[in-house]
Amino acid sequence: MAEYIQNLHLVSVLDELRDAYEIAKDGGHSDLQNLLLRIRRSLLQALHESLNLYGENAELHQQLSDAQTQLRRLRESGAHPAPVTAEAVPLLTARKLS
Repeated sequence: MAEYIQNLHLVSVLDELRDAYEIAKDGGHSDLQNLLLRIRRSLLQALHESLNLYGENAELHQQLSDAQTQLRRLRESGAHPAPVTAEAVPLLTARKLS
């Protein structure tokens, strides 16, 4: 939840940068306008990366929770789980951050 709130704050900063860009544009300050546009684009990219990482983190937490539930059920049933081998662990593919 804290991540969501932080992202909302970043969106408001993006909005303020857009407003500052418009003021610089109206005032004819092209150097400032270009700088604000670069900063806004960088912040927007960081926000997208943050959201992607948040999603991946949530997915990994779900996988961990599922594995813990399955392990608990195996223990409760008296079964002895097989040792973890490299083949038993699903490989996670690296995702491109956009």
